[in-house]
Amino acid sequence: MKHGCLGIVASLLLTVSAWADLTIHLQSPFRNDATASSYIPHITGGVTDYNPGFGAMSKTMMKSEGDDWYVYTWAGKTVADFQDWQDFEFKACPNTDDYNYNNNNCVSWTEGGKTKITAFFGTESEIWLYTDTADKSYTKSFMAPGSKIVWFKSPWGNKVLPQMVFGADSVLMRFKEGDKDKCGWFYGAITPDMMKTNHIKVAHFTRYKAPWYVIPVNRDSVIDFTAALQAQDTIFVDGTVAGPVADVKIGTLGECFDPTRRLHVYHPWRTNTTFRDSTFFIKIDNNILNEPTGLSAEGEYKY
Repeated sequence: MKHGCLGIVASLLLTVSAWADLTIHLQSPFRNDATASSYIPHITGGVTDYNPGFGAMSKTMMKSEGDDWYVYTWAGKTVADFQDWQDFEFKACPNTDDYNYNNNNCVSWTEGGKTKITAFFGTESEIWLYTDTADKSYTKSFMAPGSKIVWFKSPWGNKVLPQMVFGADSVLMRFKEGDKDKCGWFYGAITPDMMKTNHIKVAHFTRYKAPWYVIPVNRDSVIDFTAALQAQDTIFVDGTVAGPVADVKIGTLGECFDPTRRLHVYHPWRTNTTFRDSTFFIKIDNNILNEPTGLSAEGEYKY
């Protein structure tokens, strides 16, 4: 049997749509501060501008969303548009017509730190920062304020993210590594906007990047969330049972999550009679990982 070697270029793995946006939502850490509660947060650094800007042409000022929430969007950008060294931090400044006064009275949110944008977003495109006014710390989240939470036990194992299709919206679900009370369960948020725009509260689930895998298995069926969402804001769907329904209680636990990751390769020489039975190795730069152990084809459709 011949052996082939597959070279994987890291940049190809990071390729994403050029039309995506990167968005940060910040709950102002100064909202209860006697002096700075009315100040507007700014994002400063290599990803915007190093000095706060003011007025309609500002490159750093966040926009108010109400209830002490502010938003900043890099329109049409992904992390691939930034270099690893580019970082940012948060400042809050007065917003008067006197730009010099504004600049001279800015306060830094030191607890927010200075963060590299590529590490901050990772594979995400929209993040909410919930802050504690007591110690000015923050919690990073993928859920908008007031969201309903759906937990889903996936039949596709703990290495593949499921996607919830709620009416006209799609939500990529996630897992909480280290949470022994949620082993095998993924969560996703139904935002207040989704609740408003989708009058019929029904959903189905697909395997991310493989939408031909679907729950319920009958493609003409959906799962009705109406009663469960009326009862409470957090609901559960066990996708491993026949006839899954929305429930207010969690079902049995599945396999716990861990830091390992799994890579699936669709054989590029599957139609080549000479190489289609070759063993795969993963090569990064000049190193072959796990040499001499190749990728396993057990349980997979090779061709």
